[in-house]
Amino acid sequence: MENGKLIYKPIRMCVVCRQKFFKEELYRMQCRDNKLIKWQGIGRSFYICVNCIDNKRFVGYITKKCNLSKEEAKKQIFNFPFFTVNKKKEHT
Repeated sequence: MENGKLIYKPIRMCVVCRQKFFKEELYRMQCRDNKLIKWQGIGRSFYICVNCIDNKRFVGYITKKCNLSKEEAKKQIFNFPFFTVNKKKEHT
């Protein structure tokens, strides 16, 4: 409560684990032209939490959502900017 007013924080759900998080704790992505991209501000999108990025269920979700093969889905996920940033942090 700030100055007697309630502060609203939007809550969204991860498409893999179905847990609810504050919006700023999730990655927002979309599939466009059979490619996994960061949300461009238009079109349907989905949210994914940090814990589910390298989950098998996320690969399956991307396979269906982007109409890709499993190998292509894995390649796009592992080449996505958030994944490379998280892996660099683990090594340092």
